[in-house]
Order: sequence, then structure tokens, then C-alpha cells
Amino acid sequence: MLNKILCVDDASDIRSVLEVSLKMIGGFELCLCASGEEAIEKIDAFNPDLVLLDVLMPSLSGPDTLSI
Repeated sequence: MLNKILCVDDASDIRSVLEVSLKMIGGFELCLCASGEEAIEKIDAFNPDLVLLDVLMPSLSGPDTLSI
């Protein structure tokens, strides 16, 4: 069952939209990250069912984050 979603986006407004739509309306448990590096630090402890990655992020892109 899909309950926990890790959302990674460097844009704070996008993270806010994700929080409203997925957490407040959808009822999912979220872990919001502002960078690929932050996502890598938190993914094991959060153990998400789904990961949503922004493709274009500074430093570590979505595809680069996925490959780690």
C-alpha cells in the first residue's frame, strides 16, 4: 500500500504545493527535501513507498540522485 512519499524539489513553492495536495488533501505521510543530497541522507530512515524527484536541481539532479 502506498503511504509514504519522499518528495525532492529545490523550489520551496513546489514543496508547498506537494505538501498541501499530498499530505493535507491526500493523507499521505511526506518527507520533503530541498536537494538530492538531503534526500540521500533521509531516505533510509524514512523508507518511502514512492520517490518523486525534480529533474533539474543544482548540484545533484534528480537522475543523479536516483543513480546513487
